[in-house]
Amino acid sequence: MNDLETQQISQKRSHYYSKKYNRFFNSIKCNAVFRPDSYLETCFMRELEFQTDVEIYKAQPKSYIYKYKGELSRYTPDFLIKYIDGSHEFIELKISHRFDNEKFNHRFSILKEFFLDRYNIPLVASRNTDIDNGFKIENLFKLYNYKKFDLKPFNLQKIKDSLSNINCLGELYAAVGNFNCSNALAPALIAQNIVKTDLSLKFSPKNFAEINNG
Repeated sequence: MNDLETQQISQKRSHYYSKKYNRFFNSIKCNAVFRPDSYLETCFMRELEFQTDVEIYKAQPKSYIYKYKGELSRYTPDFLIKYIDGSHEFIELKISHRFDNEKFNHRFSILKEFFLDRYNIPLVASRNTDIDNGFKIENLFKLYNYKKFDLKPFNLQKIKDSLSNINCLGELYAAVGNFNCSNALAPALIAQNIVKTDLSLKFSPKNFAEINNG
């Protein structure tokens, strides 16, 4: 997929990112239920669920009081993330063009300094364009429930050995079909990072796939 096509997909979606999205998001990673304020937040949380370096996160973790232009103001970060290495980040999530506002950027710079000085935790700007890569949003949506698929009954090492020569998704699904097990196993192996593929591409049997030995 070329950059222009990716940009067009992102622009097509951006108009509904900020709409009110009063549904619940069941986080597998956090074993918690969050109530996102927008579809963008839902997409971002689903992205965090698939990031292997993220240990846990919390949406709208807490409101903080800080001083802005001599007056006390209240601010609630969109997310607090804890990574596997023990580090933390606060996240301010917005549609990309919102960060072009000079007034917002001035306030944001004050907030960044506040969180770093007071809590030694960086406040990071995250944009829709950071997660909106080709068909990745749609693919993560389709794969998310397969993260709950129980792989414990399977001998994963035996599966990896059996799939060691696959080169594409078509070969993955064909090989799994010979295991005499649930058809859900193939997407579950992708969702749980046993098999690697390019999730920015529209699903096709020709897409690259290989066992993740990392």
